[in-house]
Amino acid sequence: MSRLFKVAEKGLDLLDKVLPDSDAKTELKGEIIKAEINSDSIFLKNARPSIIYFGLVVVFLELIGLRFFLLNLFMTGVGYEKALASSESILQFFLVTWGSVSTAYVVGRSQEKKANKFLNK
Repeated sequence: MSRLFKVAEKGLDLLDKVLPDSDAKTELKGEIIKAEINSDSIFLKNARPSIIYFGLVVVFLELIGLRFFLLNLFMTGVGYEKALASSESILQFFLVTWGSVSTAYVVGRSQEKKANKFLNK
């Protein structure tokens, strides 16, 4: 995971070196948002909502007890307890990550709508 952060950091540093002017950065961000809004790409239009829907499906499956059912079906004794602890850790990590991504999506979408209104004036 830290490797990804280092790569992202290097990319941001490169952007700062290439575009030291903050107005140019803001203009570039505006162009990127405009390109995303006006894009006919099925991936761009469906990728972020698909992440939201996938998370909702996982939460629904958790609510109906699919994880417990599968663990009871395939595990017994000490193996069950270890698998349950591991699956709970994984679920917690997923929910925190999914919640963060969902929040970023909602905030980003709101910003896109504001930018779209601003750019269309």
